[in-house]
Amino acid sequence: MGAGKWILVAAACAASLGCDTKPIGPKPGAGGAGSGPRQEVDTARKETHNPAPLIDPMGSLQVYKGAKHDIQCPTNLRSIGACLLMYTTRTGEYPPPGAFFRKMLESGDITDFNICAIPRSNATRDEVQAQMGEKAYRVTMDKLNDSTSTEKPIVWDPVPFQDGRHVLLLSGTVVDVTEDAFQGMMAKWEGK
Repeated sequence: MGAGKWILVAAACAASLGCDTKPIGPKPGAGGAGSGPRQEVDTARKETHNPAPLIDPMGSLQVYKGAKHDIQCPTNLRSIGACLLMYTTRTGEYPPPGAFFRKMLESGDITDFNICAIPRSNATRDEVQAQMGEKAYRVTMDKLNDSTSTEKPIVWDPVPFQDGRHVLLLSGTVVDVTEDAFQGMMAKWEGK
């Protein structure tokens, strides 16, 4: 398993355990050798050369900077894809350009506007509907219909994150692409 996958697994474990847990303290009889978590960090650094330890010297569970985004963003996009499927099944049409989130929120197909916001952005419902600033996902401004290619990007991160973006395709697939690949996708699909 690659280092990136280990980070995601550790982040998921940290999220399920709660990120504010602390160890009881140093091991009895450690004589200043530090806590068990501190020893784990030292061992992990020697064995893996991991610059972002999962446990800091104070013993707090730490999640590397992008783990929340790496986990929550694709989950949000998949949820948006599922809501779009419900909307199109129920209405027989796609949301109109420029009103993608607003129509699905009004219809009740998206029940929680927070899935339309970038993780940790604290966006308001109005910001999501208007796709204002960098807090809400961007949505295609093209009219969607049954002849639209399933490879067309329909929802994506508003700004690059760690030189890449998460993108929801019309097929319901979420892909993580580099910024260059994303710009190529936009040139190929958007406005066509």
